[in-house]
Amino acid sequence: MNPKISVLIPAYNHEKYLKETIDSVLNQTFTNFELLIYDDCSTDSSAQIIKSYTDERITAVLAEKNGETVAALNKLVDMAKGEYIAVLGSDDVWLPEKLQRQLEILESNPQIAASFTRAEIVDENSNIITEDNVFPLDIFDYENKDKSKMLFDFFMSGNHLCHSSVLIRTSVHREIGLYNPLYRQLHDLDLWIRVLLKYNIHISDSKLLKYRFVQNYNNVSASIESNNIRLFNEAKSIMLQLFNNISDDDFFNGFNELLKNKDSRDPIAIVCEKFLILKEKSLWDTKCKTLPLDFISDKLSDRVVARLEKDYDVTIKDVYSLTGDFCSNYYSDIYNNNKLTEQHASNLQLLLNRSNEANNVLSAKNTELAQENAQFANENNRLNSVNEGLKNQNNEILSSNTWKIASKMTAIMSKLLFWRKK
Repeated sequence: MNPKISVLIPAYNHEKYLKETIDSVLNQTFTNFELLIYDDCSTDSSAQIIKSYTDERITAVLAEKNGETVAALNKLVDMAKGEYIAVLGSDDVWLPEKLQRQLEILESNPQIAASFTRAEIVDENSNIITEDNVFPLDIFDYENKDKSKMLFDFFMSGNHLCHSSVLIRTSVHREIGLYNPLYRQLHDLDLWIRVLLKYNIHISDSKLLKYRFVQNYNNVSASIESNNIRLFNEAKSIMLQLFNNISDDDFFNGFNELLKNKDSRDPIAIVCEKFLILKEKSLWDTKCKTLPLDFISDKLSDRVVARLEKDYDVTIKDVYSLTGDFCSNYYSDIYNNNKLTEQHASNLQLLLNRSNEANNVLSAKNTELAQENAQFANENNRLNSVNEGLKNQNNEILSSNTWKIASKMTAIMSKLLFWRKK
């Protein structure tokens, strides 16, 4: 009999957390599951930890060479035999009733494609993070909404669903396809949007997992320039697919507050509305000018140009102006950050120069003191030589015959003086 749920864990170099992660699955109150673990050629003891388990529900795949998380996930999805698929990061932890509660929701609501939960944010030592400046604590505190409103929120502010909380119908996953290997950082967001373009999902208001955030650890998520640019480009591609594939009903329902003309629903008006939204509200406040151009490039007919000018007061020259304003806000931020880095480097160089100057002054002073010490040493040697000469002269005097006679005469005179006093 096939398992009800297939639990997928892609693992890489998480020896510190992996046992707790696996145990949190094995300790679930719902027990009819298979646990598929893919170790992506870890360089630590992750593979040994996985092989130490003898539970017959576990199937381990040990890669011979390191790949990418998306490839590992897709291999596990292909292997899944369950009616539902759950994903768990190899450093995250489920609460015991997580699968049971989500399964009850999906079993009683066949129209729901997937279930998600909220998450407790913990640090590397499993302590609950309480400061927003470390991690945005409310990022997964997302409420249930119609799928069109969720699509709008994802467009406006990014992903709000925790990957390690998902329980999705295997049939839906197979229908919409595997994770897109193009996206290294936003493969989960791309999948959620593809689900929401067809189905509704459910989000529990309970925190049924611990999501681990370790500063300066996750290389994919680290805030470095290449990752930031990759994140931006992946988001741009995903949002372009969203606007190209969203149904008219979902678009007008979800994006209603941004529409210029809420009464026009003909195909030309929809193209114009989408173009203007992308022009003014695109990509999480970066206002990338390439996204609206990418969207309208194969749709800009004479009829669209005429409608833009007639109903929206946007001329073809306004469209042309976008091509000269290439991602201005985003790349300006990068430029400004680079200039800030250059300023920091300049300040450090100034401090280094001042330090070198101080070292030169100290070096000169040390040389001067060394010269004075050498002079004192020479003078001391001279005085020692003079003192040695005087000692030799004194010894010569003491050993001479004149001194011997004089010393005897001195003794006789002393005695005579003594007896005279008596």
